[in-house]
Amino acid sequence: MSKTLSSERLGLIFILLSYLMWTLHYASAKSLTVNHSVWQILFVRSAIAIVISLVVFNRKIFTPITPRQTIILCLIGLAQFGSAGFFYVASKDMSLSLVTIAYSVSPFVVMFLSAWFLKERLNRFHYASTFIGLLGIMLANADSAHFQFWPVVFALMAGTCWGITVVSARGFKAFNPALQLLVISIVFLVLSLCFNQSQPLIRLESVKLYGLLGIEVFLAQYFFLKASRLMTASAMGPFEYSSLLWSILIDFCLFGGVPTIQIIAGAGLVVLSYFFVIKAQSTASSD
Repeated sequence: MSKTLSSERLGLIFILLSYLMWTLHYASAKSLTVNHSVWQILFVRSAIAIVISLVVFNRKIFTPITPRQTIILCLIGLAQFGSAGFFYVASKDMSLSLVTIAYSVSPFVVMFLSAWFLKERLNRFHYASTFIGLLGIMLANADSAHFQFWPVVFALMAGTCWGITVVSARGFKAFNPALQLLVISIVFLVLSLCFNQSQPLIRLESVKLYGLLGIEVFLAQYFFLKASRLMTASAMGPFEYSSLLWSILIDFCLFGGVPTIQIIAGAGLVVLSYFFVIKAQSTASSD
C-alpha cells in the first residue's frame, strides 16, 4: 500500500515537471512562429531531441521491438505530432491563453477514453477534478478577446490528439520509455520534413533558441513517459490544467507580470481540482 502511494506521489511530481517543461516549450516556440513555419520548429526540436536521447540513454535505447510495437509507437507519435502541429497553427492567430481554453478539451478526451479503452474505473472525484479545472481555466481567461472559428477548431483538435496520446502512453506503458521517446522524435522528424515546403530547415540566427526547444521537449517527453508508468490516464488528464499555474509563475518570475484577481481565482480552482485527483486516486486504491 505504501509503495503504491509512493509511486503515485512520484508520478505527480513527474507529470507536474512535464507540464512545466511543455509550458516553457510553447512559450519559447511562440516567439519563433512569427518568422518560422510550424514544420521548421517541429523538425529542429525533434532533431535535437533525437541527439539528446542517443547521448543520454546510449545503449539502453536499443532494445528488441516487434513490428507490431513499432506500428503502435508510430501511431502514438502521429497523435502527438497532430497535437503539436494543430497547437502551433492555432497559436499563430490566437493568444496562448485562448488556445489553452480550447486545448482543455484533452482531459475530457482522456476521461472518456480511459474508461472505454483502458477500462479504468472512474468515480465522482475524477469528474469533479476535470470540471473544476476547466472552470478555473475559463475563469482565468474570461476577459480575453473573442474566439476565431478555425483557430479554435485547430486548438480543439490539438487537445483531442493530446488526450489520445495520454491514454496511449498509459495503455502501452510496458514499452521502453527511452525507445518510445526516440521513435516519437523520429516520427516528428520525418513528418515535419514531409510538410515543410521548400523552406530552410535551420536559421542560424535562432540556433540558441533551437537548442532550448530541443532540451525542453526532451525533458517534457521524458517526465511525461515516466509519469505514465506510475499514474492512471484518468489521473494524468486534469494535470493539463497545471499549464495555467506554470504560465502565471513564469510570467511573474521572468517578466514581472502580476496576475489579476480573476486569474488568481482561476488558478485557485485549478489547484482545488488536484485535491480531487488525489482523492480520486486514494478512493480507487481502497476499492
